[in-house]
Amino acid sequence: MSMHEIAEQLIRSFDESAQHLQTMRAELEQRRAQWVSARPSTLAAPATTLEAVQQQLTAADAARAALFANAANLLPAAPGVTAADRHIDVSRIAALLPFGQASRLRKAAKTASDLARAVRGEVALGNRLLAFAQRAQDSVLGSVAHDRDDVGSYDRNARRVHAALTTQSAPAGSLIDGRM
Repeated sequence: MSMHEIAEQLIRSFDESAQHLQTMRAELEQRRAQWVSARPSTLAAPATTLEAVQQQLTAADAARAALFANAANLLPAAPGVTAADRHIDVSRIAALLPFGQASRLRKAAKTASDLARAVRGEVALGNRLLAFAQRAQDSVLGSVAHDRDDVGSYDRNARRVHAALTTQSAPAGSLIDGRM
């Protein structure tokens, strides 16, 4: 396999990853909007789309790693450095390509990198929202438990639970759960 063929496959791989990352970002934004609306039916829906996209991204990553390994074998060896020890990135490969192909490779890699950064930002925002919700719930439950001894909540089977929110024991079957 020549360096040109490797570059073309890398471009296709980066473009494919960019499409998957766009899908993942849109799905994460949609789930965040659903979380803000606080509809239990939408929150309970499984994240099958996210899982499928994550698996496709993992497969594309593995294929790209194999392409970079092939490119390492084609590069001239430095004295005392094996092919496995060489650091290969898009810039090193693009330096060996004609201008047009090198430009397309750099652009595809940059697009995928920018989208990955956006997905990481969305994940971080989601984690902060979940942490905020947990702190808010703990604060509310803590103040309710200190104000009254018997809140009188109900468990999942609609049985009355006395002192469900006291801090001495874990509330068995409390309706307020905080996990997602």
